[in-house]
Amino acid sequence: NTMRLGRLLPGIAAATMVASLALAGVIPLSAAWSKEKIITAAGHPASWLAVIAAIAGGLSALYATRFQLLAFGRGLHGRTRTAPSQPGHSAVEAGALYLLSAGTLVLSGLWWPGVGSTLADLLSIQLPKTKLWELTLSLLLVALGIGVGFWAVRREVSSQSRQSEKRAAMANWIGLPALAEQGVETVMRFSHGLARFDDRAVDAGIRASARFGVWLARVGDQRGEGAFDGATGLLAKGVDWAGQVTRQAHTGQMHHYYTGIASGLAVILLILGIGALL
Repeated sequence: NTMRLGRLLPGIAAATMVASLALAGVIPLSAAWSKEKIITAAGHPASWLAVIAAIAGGLSALYATRFQLLAFGRGLHGRTRTAPSQPGHSAVEAGALYLLSAGTLVLSGLWWPGVGSTLADLLSIQLPKTKLWELTLSLLLVALGIGVGFWAVRREVSSQSRQSEKRAAMANWIGLPALAEQGVETVMRFSHGLARFDDRAVDAGIRASARFGVWLARVGDQRGEGAFDGATGLLAKGVDWAGQVTRQAHTGQMHHYYTGIASGLAVILLILGIGALL
């Protein structure tokens, strides 16, 4: 998958390009100097070892080119130059990458005449002398690797574009976009209908309940107090009337009850006495 972040992250892309060129072994970067010394050292015992090392350098150039173009090449579709709101890396990470790229450029001074021999003298080592055919073969393979990397990336990107066009054409032929659009429109209409039902039915009931509560509170505030006081007064009057009736039933007539009871007892005793005499 291609990222193509060259437009959005130009600083990171430039720093990574320095590292990619060094990995590819492009002169006069420092990694190219060490690679040539490795090829020369490999060819010291046998020439075919130098050829194998040069081929490995060409493959490294192909890999570095492909990585740089796919990760930080210019985007094919987007022409915006606006940086993302969240770049995806911190300032410390970017600073570390810039520092490594700067170190690569500083070490590229090893190609300056006399610098390599001076370093060898300081380290008490002897560097092998580079042969012309080894250097020529190495540079040719590096150029070939870079060219193949460009060709591979272009072919891969164009192939992806053609595949995307084929998929789009096939989808249009089957009718998938229209079907999907129709389905989305149906769902949207249904959701709008539910929203209208919610506003007219559910929310209407809630609003009516709220209005009824407000009306009931207003009625209670205006008339409820008088109605409750009147009902309480009527109840008190009814209880008072019942008490008066009860007192009338039990006052002024009790002596009549007692007289009747005494008369009944006297009659019973008289009957019993007459029966005993007979």
